[in-house]
Amino acid sequence: MAILQPIHDIAEICAKKNITDVILCPGSRSAALTISFVRHPEIKTYSIADERSAAFIGMGMALQSGRTVAIVCTSGSAAYNFAPAVVEAYFQEIPLLILTADRPSEWIHQYDGQTIFQREIYGKHVKKSFNLPVEYANSDVVWQIEREINEAINLSQTEPKGPVHVNVPIREPFYPNETEKINYSSNVRIINLFKPEKVVSKNSWDEIFEIWESSEKKLIAVGQNNFNLSNILSKISTEFNVPVLGDIISNLDRNTEFISSHDIFLSSKPNSDLQ
Repeated sequence: MAILQPIHDIAEICAKKNITDVILCPGSRSAALTISFVRHPEIKTYSIADERSAAFIGMGMALQSGRTVAIVCTSGSAAYNFAPAVVEAYFQEIPLLILTADRPSEWIHQYDGQTIFQREIYGKHVKKSFNLPVEYANSDVVWQIEREINEAINLSQTEPKGPVHVNVPIREPFYPNETEKINYSSNVRIINLFKPEKVVSKNSWDEIFEIWESSEKKLIAVGQNNFNLSNILSKISTEFNVPVLGDIISNLDRNTEFISSHDIFLSSKPNSDLQ
């Protein structure tokens, strides 16, 4: 087994679990991750020098596709530059797999350049943070790495979706030697998550319907949304004479006919108090 085979297999696990877009930022400590993703035939990589921009681009791609996007950086303050996008992704429930290369623990706080405390660096703004082992000789450790990468990807896709952090301490050598060929193991463990179907109970529907029927004034306000609700909301709006207000990021079709709050205001009787 190649020295960095468990790192190479991270890319294989990602590909098998439908992560096909990876944002890469420059750095030597993350070289093994970068090479593994770049050479993988099923993964498309994007090289972006600025970590802050890179993380926001990855967040936008994940928002559009609904699938987890991986973002990779080297050790040190580079990881902190991901933070603004990570925070937004957490509260917008956008799936990201954050892979930060790191120094081994014995080098932390030893005046070594680009060495900071990276474990749980994003605090409460990720669903979970993992710290991978730095030694790969034992088969149990290899299994732990595979298990935790699977768990991280599954967690990013579990509702509510969100960012998950994997800190990856790596010792030198960072690069394969000239004769070494990267092989992606076909025997990596893949752990699939079986998601339960969420169904609103009849009692809950009855309660919602009762509130709807008893309300004299109704307004439908649509916030950020990944589904196309234009047709169904148009029918509700027309049938029940209910105005629909859509945020600019609601994905509502502007060409769909809605009763707007402006129409309701103009059709209402003049208020003598306002004259």
